[in-house]
Amino acid sequence: MKRRLISVILFAVVAALVSSTLLYNLISGSSPRAAKAKTSTVLVAARDLDAGALVGDTDVGTVEWPVVEGSPWMGQKSDVVGRALLMPLAKGEPFAPGRLAAKGSSGGLASQIPPGMRVVPVHVDELTGLSRFIFPGMHVDVISTGSSQAQGVVSRTILQNIEVFSAGQSALAAKEQAAQPVFNLLVTPQQAEVLSQAIAQSRIQLVLRNPLDKSNIISEAFTPPAPAPRTPRVLPPAPKVEPVKQAVVVAPPVPPAPPPTIEVIHGNKRVVSPVAPGPESH
Repeated sequence: MKRRLISVILFAVVAALVSSTLLYNLISGSSPRAAKAKTSTVLVAARDLDAGALVGDTDVGTVEWPVVEGSPWMGQKSDVVGRALLMPLAKGEPFAPGRLAAKGSSGGLASQIPPGMRVVPVHVDELTGLSRFIFPGMHVDVISTGSSQAQGVVSRTILQNIEVFSAGQSALAAKEQAAQPVFNLLVTPQQAEVLSQAIAQSRIQLVLRNPLDKSNIISEAFTPPAPAPRTPRVLPPAPKVEPVKQAVVVAPPVPPAPPPTIEVIHGNKRVVSPVAPGPESH
């Protein structure tokens, strides 16, 4: 009885092994082999590249990249070399048409300016301290301060919520002076005219603002209060000076002229006799 039971169990085990082997062979024979993933040669950055840089021959490397339908990656080196980058590119990151400026356009900041916009440089006094906290991408307001004969010193906000395109330094002509911070502002052509006129006629100051603050204010010219009128100084009256009386000098009377005389000499005698006046003639 036990032998019969053992024989049945062994037969069942063998039958299970045989059936599982046949089933595995059937499934593996009917299923296609896993297809090898297709790849293509893609151009990547050989080093970290900044926005605005011109792509050189040594800046481009190649890697095998999986082929994906609709992939934008570029594979021809001639389509990449000599073009400017619109955004930074990390080492090993593939090139795409949307990250490159159009062929024939110059590199540098000009290739990054959006269509219809302009970039105007603004010199800022470093002594204000705010220049250390302004970075590209931040938003600022522009305040113009000038003087006029009628109103004196006047300040007003001429532009609001302006994006800082880039920042740098401008060397002044005088060697003894330090470099002056320069901020390039992204503006429309109309705003560029307003800003250029203000730069030529007044002093410009940048005011940092929260980029989430989209509100604009109506700027009215601010004139500082005029100084209080000075009270004229009243001087005490001058003391009255009496005129000095001068003494009158009276001239002595003129003595009368002596009467005419006649002098007669007789030898050694000299006789002087007065002459009596004769009758007046009419």
